[in-house]
Amino acid sequence: MITSFIRFIFRNLIMEPMAFMGFGGGLFIMLTYPTQNIHQLVQSPYLYGAIFAIALLYALLFKHIYHINSNQVNWVATIQSSFKYFLTIIFAAVCAGIIVYAINYGFVDKVDLYARNIKK
Repeated sequence: MITSFIRFIFRNLIMEPMAFMGFGGGLFIMLTYPTQNIHQLVQSPYLYGAIFAIALLYALLFKHIYHINSNQVNWVATIQSSFKYFLTIIFAAVCAGIIVYAINYGFVDKVDLYARNIKK
């Protein structure tokens, strides 16, 4: 069971470039931008447009979907698969953000120091 879990992690996180890109982007955003500015970044439509452009480019260049028993590319299905890659990038970035946020702000000693410095 543990080996299948490690295999799942290795196959889906390390070998999937869109998940790797999303995780790296999420780490970059969480470590570069202050927590107050992330809300503005998440509301920006340009960010989502750039992410979808990357997912569409990846689907069109590397992950063609072919018609059954044919050598012709099914362009509609290929473009539809770009939505899956888009959601993969977003999900990986959110997971990376949650991990960084939990490491930075989730420890009890930091919360305790913060609570002691609040003036009543």
